Amino acid sequence: MAAQSAAAAPGDKNPPVSYVPLAEKGAASGVATLDVESKIPPAQLPDLSRTYATVDSQGRQPVRKGELFLNVKDYGAAGDGVTDDTIAFQLVANIGGIAYLPAGIYIIASVSVTKNLSVVCQPGVTLKRAIGSDGAGTSYWAAGAAMFEVDAAGVTLQFSEFTYDGNSAKQTTTEPSGFFLKTSPPAVISGAPTTVRVNKGRFINGTSGYILLRGDDYRRRYETLTYLNDCHFSDTIYGKGKGDPSTPNALGYAPTYVMVMDYVKMRTKNFQAEFLKPTGTGQYAACAIKGTFYGQSHSMSGESSVFMHGTTEIRGLGRSGKRFDDDNEFKTNNGIGCIDMYGNAESLYIENVVAVDCKNVVIRAKGSLKNYTVLNAALTNCHRGLQVSPSSTGACETVVKVGNVNACGGAMPQLEFVGSSATDRLRSVTINSAHLLGTFTNPEGLGLQGVVHFRNITSLSVEGVTVIGAPSIGISVINVTTTNVSGRVDGVAGTGVGIYYDGGDFHNLNNFVINNTVGAGLYFATNPKKVTARDGCITNSTNYGIYLNTTTTEALVSGVDVDNVTGSSCGFYIGGGTSSFLNNKATNVRAPLSTANGARVRTVGNSWNGIQTTGRTAPTAGAWSVGDIVYNLAPLAGGTVGWICTTSGTPGVWKTFGAIAV
Repeated sequence: MAAQSAAAAPGDKNPPVSYVPLAEKGAASGVATLDVESKIPPAQLPDLSRTYATVDSQGRQPVRKGELFLNVKDYGAAGDGVTDDTIAFQLVANIGGIAYLPAGIYIIASVSVTKNLSVVCQPGVTLKRAIGSDGAGTSYWAAGAAMFEVDAAGVTLQFSEFTYDGNSAKQTTTEPSGFFLKTSPPAVISGAPTTVRVNKGRFINGTSGYILLRGDDYRRRYETLTYLNDCHFSDTIYGKGKGDPSTPNALGYAPTYVMVMDYVKMRTKNFQAEFLKPTGTGQYAACAIKGTFYGQSHSMSGESSVFMHGTTEIRGLGRSGKRFDDDNEFKTNNGIGCIDMYGNAESLYIENVVAVDCKNVVIRAKGSLKNYTVLNAALTNCHRGLQVSPSSTGACETVVKVGNVNACGGAMPQLEFVGSSATDRLRSVTINSAHLLGTFTNPEGLGLQGVVHFRNITSLSVEGVTVIGAPSIGISVINVTTTNVSGRVDGVAGTGVGIYYDGGDFHNLNNFVINNTVGAGLYFATNPKKVTARDGCITNSTNYGIYLNTTTTEALVSGVDVDNVTGSSCGFYIGGGTSSFLNNKATNVRAPLSTANGARVRTVGNSWNGIQTTGRTAPTAGAWSVGDIVYNLAPLAGGTVGWICTTSGTPGVWKTFGAIAV
């Protein structure tokens, strides 16, 4: 290939730089280089004795003065969408430095990267996977599984402004292992981190996933740092359902756009991922990000972290739980989330996520994750929203922080945080606000679970959660040690209730509104040690407004209004323990308060206790009810303590009570 003239013009502020011959570069570094020169005819090799300008045809200056700048076309690349350019790219990778790609379509199989390499692309660059180069098909870690593979310790690999085309129609294996980029543990461990930076990359036509990041799987000997800025990931091939004969040993094969394994720290900015293909029988959508561990011992491996800044946009993603021959997509919950910290991860932090039409949980993690933070989420028609599920890789450690969530439609639960057992709980869950607008569906037939569901947690704080249109339960709280909850539930179908509690020790419910429930408004199933329900309103419930079932040690219900209870039509029910009902109101009910035998109940100032006021005589005006009491403000010897209304009316019939001795 003819070399361009590089004579510097008088006054040139950017004089040309010299290329270093490959042999000299390799000898100087002491790193073995791939012998690719012998595969290129001498006439096509660049003239390394000459110098080349750093300014492209559009007058841009992609590198700084004095930096090594390699134009891949000077090393034999055609960029015509037909010629295999792998050898040219391998030659450039062996030299290292900064590679410049003029506009074009470059066909590449696999390139091994052992030196720092920065790839700068002119607008219009496409890197296209060579036909049939999807690796071994059975191992992600086989050589050639990715277009670019980092094969040395402490290497920095960078790409800017390009399109990666996985050429999916030309790959043939059942479970392809073709990626754009792969990192894996080097043969020689170095203290320096492996670093990957991808800016403004567009990924299409994948043959599995796109980026495969594997760090240290043994006690943090080195880091793998990854930065994805303004990247867009689109359709890859379909996943395979559980039980598919083509994947007999798989629970279900799900392509993953970005896989994060072991000691990897990844930061994204304005991450976009979508899967826009319809998923029929036996097909899965892809997952955007999956964090997991490779090492056999999760106690020594894992600990990946993902930090997502800016706006994260995902659509149509997530592995559902269906089998290969089952068109009922949500028959089981054997799925993987759209963004999923699957095993023994360290941190997940998301500033703002917008999700539409996702097939499974939008943001999911196992309970062994240490920190789960989602500051803002907008979810539309998603099968499940935010979730931490029971851990399969060690004890539960998660501290959950959720800022603001808006959800419209989809399937329940939209918020679900669950520890492993009654003794292995999530440490803490805090939700600042959520507005969940249904109607939500329940395709899995979940029983005692709400649109918002908590189970096996030590400390729970929920402020300002609104659920509208629940299929069975609005909010469910099961085996949570201490809770502080406020919110609104409006419209619960099936046989469910507004807010359901079971177990736990101390429950505090404040400033709540429950309306239009087919079951009870507020239901305590079993044995909390102490319950406080203050300043609430329950309307249009069935059988009970508030139902306290069993031997609650202590309950305080204060300032709660219950109106229009049908069925058994009881405003309040207490099944045991010691309870106080203060300043509550029950209207349009058969019985305002019902108690089980042996329950100790104190009632003061409730609507069924009558009004208690003061005066100097029995009332002669106004509307009064049976049980209303007026205490005498001027008691005298031989007089009366007060007056009580025995017949409702205006003013009704009043009788004295409590004679005062002379």
